[in-house]
Amino acid sequence: MRWCVLLLLCPTVWASRIEGVVVDSSTLLPLKRVQVALRPLVAGATAQATETDEHGHFSLLDIEGGKYSFLVGRDGYLPTSIGKRGGVRIPAVFNISKADDLTGITFQLQRWALVTGKIKYDDAEPATGVLVQFYREFHTRGRTGFAVAGSDRTNDLGEYRVRGLAPGEYFVAAIYNQSRLVPDATMQPRLDPNGQPLPETGYTTTFFPHTTAMAEASTVKLSAGQEVGGVDIYLELARKLRVRLTVSSGLSGQVLRQPGIKFVQLIGASSEGLPIDLTRTYKPGAPFTDVSGLTPGRYIIIVDAIEKDSRLISRYPVTLGEADIDDLSLIAKPEKIWGGSIITLGDRQSEGQGLRLTFEPRSATNPGLSPEIDADGTFHVSLIPDETYDIYADGLSGDTYLRSVRVGESEYLASGLAGVIAPDTRIQVILSTEGSKIVGAAYTEQGEFASGATVALIPTPPRGHMQAYRGASADEYGRFQIRGVPPGQYRLYAFLDEPPCDFYSSDPVAVCPGGEPMIIEPGGQYGVAVRMAKQSP
Repeated sequence: MRWCVLLLLCPTVWASRIEGVVVDSSTLLPLKRVQVALRPLVAGATAQATETDEHGHFSLLDIEGGKYSFLVGRDGYLPTSIGKRGGVRIPAVFNISKADDLTGITFQLQRWALVTGKIKYDDAEPATGVLVQFYREFHTRGRTGFAVAGSDRTNDLGEYRVRGLAPGEYFVAAIYNQSRLVPDATMQPRLDPNGQPLPETGYTTTFFPHTTAMAEASTVKLSAGQEVGGVDIYLELARKLRVRLTVSSGLSGQVLRQPGIKFVQLIGASSEGLPIDLTRTYKPGAPFTDVSGLTPGRYIIIVDAIEKDSRLISRYPVTLGEADIDDLSLIAKPEKIWGGSIITLGDRQSEGQGLRLTFEPRSATNPGLSPEIDADGTFHVSLIPDETYDIYADGLSGDTYLRSVRVGESEYLASGLAGVIAPDTRIQVILSTEGSKIVGAAYTEQGEFASGATVALIPTPPRGHMQAYRGASADEYGRFQIRGVPPGQYRLYAFLDEPPCDFYSSDPVAVCPGGEPMIIEPGGQYGVAVRMAKQSP
């Protein structure tokens, strides 16, 4: 019996019954009450699921043919879709049809990590109802961002408990946002003995162990199944600032009433950050908006509004010191509608495109855009004026790759397309069918087939070549195939489960030792053997 990766032209796997066992990855003892789901990847098909018995055994019967993936999970453990049958690693996606039985499958579940702690005021009293969030840094397509990996609210003792965490490093934040006893009450300032208003202070978002700046925070490092206590945070009492904004329309020049406003606090010297809670006050008839609850630091202000069915949106950097700002004037600029067309070059035949274009913003504060592509290859996309976009072409078939992005006589594939450019000329997205093909095999350090390994082809240097990243999965014999590779210099890596290093760093060769160096010429075919990359300790 063999498992075939969808990227390869392999015989179909046949099955009418699927049986196996689920065990703890550390003790190898069987686990009961585990849910095992077989998920079809065909539209309209129904997933099949079951639970393991007291011996960790499961069985799925009468399976219809099609493309499937597994999902296996239980409380206290991280879910997985990867199993083994004997010494063969099951690919993440595979084909099955009704005929023979598939037995002897083993899934190993890894215990999740757990963190507990207390949130307190500066006088050591417990802080109740404070949101505690765990952030994990991610890198993808040249972008750095922070995703919420777990959260909880403190109880009446100021205690929190965050579970379900995977091994890794996390930033921990206590997000303080006190609700007012009377929501519409006007807060009067406190006065000094001379009757003068005192600077406004208050508790604010505080990162572990005790700082309002994420760049100065310490991370909490977790291993599989680890239970860590005592991750306590004392809320920081900080100077609270107010910013008075006047936002005008870039279309009519008129002052906008109650525009959408979001502040994103930047992290260190980077261009990435986290949106923060704030209080906005709109006074009837007033041309301004008051935003309070801010602390000193660097921010991006995102203004988003609608005027006469037109969306107005802009991003502005601002640095707050120790004083309020009373006269900040911003202009909300209209989105620009760009027209574009897709051009395919090359003598090779394309095998039918499932093409999807993505305009990926370089800041993590805006979402990517995927315009609809008409039958004639034309499209329209609305871009934010103060943003720069990298363009990616996904779903390409055969040896097709994204070769060029042009506006007029200028090339923007590497530099990114700036939304401030006047869209007088259409975007030309140029594809080539003359990409190269790599056929190879992945091996373990012991020289055995790396069954089910993930293969990553990394351009070197990555800057300006983000669209050239490629990946594949190996079959039970470690074989893989990568098509549509643009010309250039690369390193080829193979690994299991988590990547051994940050492939999207500015210098992956420095942080990712090993790999097979490759120089790819246009339209070439290459055979290669690659050893598994060592996992990080």
